[in-house]
Amino acid sequence: MRFLLLVVLLFPQLLYSQRVNLDSLQKEVKKNPENLSAKFKVAEVFMNSKPDSAIAMMNRMLLLKNPHDTVFGKSYNILGNSYNTKNKLDTAEYYFGLATPYFVRAQHYYGQAVVLYNHAGVKRQKGQFASALEMLVSAEKFLLPIQHERKNLLLLLIYQNLAENYKNFGLFDKSIEQYYKAEKKAEELNDKSQVVAVYNGLGRMFTQTGDFQKGIAHYKKGVDLAKAISYKAAIPTLIFNMASTYFQYSLYDSSRRSLLLDSTEFIIMQLDQLYAEQRITSKEGTYYTLMGQVSQYRKNYARAINYYDSAIIITQKTKMGGDLAKAVASKGDAYEKAGDIPNAFTYYLKALDMFKANGAKNDLKQLYYHLAKLYFNTGDYTSAATYYDLYYPLMNELINEEKIRVTKQFEAKYELSEKEAKIQQQQNEIKDKQQRYEIAQQEFRISGQLAELESKNQKLQLLYKEKEVADKESKLFRQAQENQLREKNQLVAASIREATIQKQQGEIKVEKQKNILLVTGSAFAVLVVLLLGWLNTNIRRQKKQIEVQKQEILHNNRNSIQQLISIFSRQSETEGLKENSVANQERLYTLNLLNKLLYESGENNQADLREYLTQLTNAKEIGSGKTVKIELDSPSLKLKSNLLKDIGLIVNELTTNAIKYAFGNSPDSKIAIHVRNDEQMIMLKIMDNGTGLPEGFDLGQKRNSFGLEFVNDLVQQHHGSIRSYNNGGGCFDISLKIR
Repeated sequence: MRFLLLVVLLFPQLLYSQRVNLDSLQKEVKKNPENLSAKFKVAEVFMNSKPDSAIAMMNRMLLLKNPHDTVFGKSYNILGNSYNTKNKLDTAEYYFGLATPYFVRAQHYYGQAVVLYNHAGVKRQKGQFASALEMLVSAEKFLLPIQHERKNLLLLLIYQNLAENYKNFGLFDKSIEQYYKAEKKAEELNDKSQVVAVYNGLGRMFTQTGDFQKGIAHYKKGVDLAKAISYKAAIPTLIFNMASTYFQYSLYDSSRRSLLLDSTEFIIMQLDQLYAEQRITSKEGTYYTLMGQVSQYRKNYARAINYYDSAIIITQKTKMGGDLAKAVASKGDAYEKAGDIPNAFTYYLKALDMFKANGAKNDLKQLYYHLAKLYFNTGDYTSAATYYDLYYPLMNELINEEKIRVTKQFEAKYELSEKEAKIQQQQNEIKDKQQRYEIAQQEFRISGQLAELESKNQKLQLLYKEKEVADKESKLFRQAQENQLREKNQLVAASIREATIQKQQGEIKVEKQKNILLVTGSAFAVLVVLLLGWLNTNIRRQKKQIEVQKQEILHNNRNSIQQLISIFSRQSETEGLKENSVANQERLYTLNLLNKLLYESGENNQADLREYLTQLTNAKEIGSGKTVKIELDSPSLKLKSNLLKDIGLIVNELTTNAIKYAFGNSPDSKIAIHVRNDEQMIMLKIMDNGTGLPEGFDLGQKRNSFGLEFVNDLVQQHHGSIRSYNNGGGCFDISLKIR
């Protein structure tokens, strides 16, 4: 029951991305009726919540002209799921049967896997676990070789369902193996909530196989992970299952029973504390039954009876017939252990009628035995014989049923092993075919290489013949070159003689050119001297300008430091040391940023207002430690450092105040800064979308906040004004005179 509850809690998360976009999808369908993808997504959401709407949508989809096979497959699959939601299982199977051929024809392997998974769910509801198991195994085979964005999510669900199917056949080792595969897929998807569900399933499997320590270990891992991701809904289920496992462990290990019962009670105390923290007042009947059993084994029968009474009341309200019968029978057992035989008979007989109505044969058999033994001890041998006569035939019937069940399990195991052997044989045949294919490919490549070598040999022979012809032609060419060389030597000798004459004539020309260059060089030297003098004068002038800028920067630094000393002195009287340190670091950064901009601007004591505020607000966003967005609307305006510095300090103080007090834990926190100017005034508007200023807030009154008093002082220094009010959050209008 608790496992099913955990699965129900997890399942809506699988469709979360579809549900959050439902409104936008419906708008898209209305806007563009031809958008089949959007229609399918809307229908996938409706098939679980509004199945009739999904059925109507898919019936209209099937009436489209010339739809693709995939459209038919998806439509029939959604119809099958919708009828499954309406608990019309035969109709659901009919539509799943119609969907499969279309996906096969379209070679849509993911679609085939989805239909098999959904169809297996219907088979499980009908109790046809063998068919469900076969479908899930086939779905996994379709998914493994393909690439699809939702492949791993579907594999995760398949492995979880395979684990439950193997458990129904008593194949617990295979069930555990499937849970481990599901855990791996959940980790690949980084879906921690699904990992929690897997840990719960593994805990149940190990508990059922009697490996209580591993079961407890997996429940603990589930609790730790659920706490780490704040998955509060799963924690009570995991803790209760862990307590139940400790109690079952105590029944099997008598040597450590007392210690294990202590552990059970300790875990239940943790569960009680969790119920108190989550303000859960209504507990399940199984909780009180477990508490009663622990108390009964502690021989505190009065306390056990009280717990059983609570379990009876709750199970009567929730109409959990099986849990109610067990609680009533347990109460009778507690009365018997306490020596109250009349009440023991009363509750045993009540439980007897309930077990008969529920068809709980195993519980009924145990109760027949208890009643026969109790009547025998009280001397009513006739009644004892009556219940022994009922006990032994029922025991034989259950033994026969168990034999049949075990036989079916062995048959199922044999059938599964045969199927696995066939699959292995098919895989081996595929490997053999692949190997033969690879050998054939290698032989083909070798034959191709041999043909290529033969072709190369023929080409080499042709090349040898061409080389002989080329050698002959080369000899003739060399002889012709030698003849040409002799003719060239004769021509060179004649040209040398002519060159000697031309050289002499050239030397005369060079002498003339030297004289001309001497005159030209003298003139150029004069120009260079004049240019160097001008450059020297210009460098001196630039050095003077740099010295002036340095003096201005030093002056600004002295003013900033003096102002900081004043700020620190005044603030230390009103606020704590830690807050002083953080606030003063931000003010230092504001002043340091301005000095950096003044230095980079290369101008005398001026910088750009928009650049200054942009860098300042970006730093505030990053350093705030909160998700606060600061929007800036400011003109590009050159201002003197004194005014820029005070504007920066005002913006720093008011944004810091807003970040600290206006938003709380709001994820959509914004601060807007608007700057306007005319020839004489700078107008600032700083506003946020937070909780607003307190009622009766008056900025003009003396306040304990140093920051707001500091802002007032800065505004007055520049002959300005400031007004505070609420407008969807706190708002400050400030004007400063430009001097």
